[in-house]
Amino acid sequence: MIDLHYHLALNPDPLVLEALASKELFTLAVTESPASFMKLWNKYRDIPRLRIGLGLHPLLASKATNLDLEDFKSYVKLTNYVGEVGLDFSIKGFDEKEKQIEIFRRIAIILSGKRKLVSVHSRKAGGETLEVLQENNCNMVVFHWYTGTLKILQQILDAGYYFSINSAMTRNAKGQRIISRIPRDRVLTETDGPFVKVNGHSATPIDVLIVEKYLSNLWGISREAVGLVVKENLLRLIG
Repeated sequence: MIDLHYHLALNPDPLVLEALASKELFTLAVTESPASFMKLWNKYRDIPRLRIGLGLHPLLASKATNLDLEDFKSYVKLTNYVGEVGLDFSIKGFDEKEKQIEIFRRIAIILSGKRKLVSVHSRKAGGETLEVLQENNCNMVVFHWYTGTLKILQQILDAGYYFSINSAMTRNAKGQRIISRIPRDRVLTETDGPFVKVNGHSATPIDVLIVEKYLSNLWGISREAVGLVVKENLLRLIG
């Protein structure tokens, strides 16, 4: 099983950490800032099959300083995974739209041409997120919890990028429609816990099972076969 977008820093539960040690579970722990990345890196970097992503969340971009970006540039040498970064033009972030674009563009310049898997946030900003990534030669990109238009979805696919889907997407018509348009060879799985809830509790990496079961029904193959497809997709992406 693969959870390619989980906020471990926001839920460092002992049971979660025990699950992360499972041989059957690969998890990307995304972070919200360079400072939170270093805390997680120093504490959990030796857990097998756990990768720590270097992040600067778009909703924190308005508070980002030059020092944050200098730290980002320095810390990116420590990991092959980046996330969570991107743009958010929802009501929560729209007033800081220009600042977000400035920060994300500077992040993309840092990543330009580097072999780093990048998990991006693109709420209400799919086209703008795609534009910044392509302008700066960012190639190993995964759009996490995509909620945009089908037109932009196709443009993202044409750019060679991937999508990670979570259980929240499987529970509404729009999310189901988006999932149905993503080719099997571009699908990855995530939980986005603890933001996504499952039966009243915060999703943890083991809840990626829900997504696998959904894809099993959608594709008409076993859950185990779904897991193999997702694993092959990740291996192809990271080379």
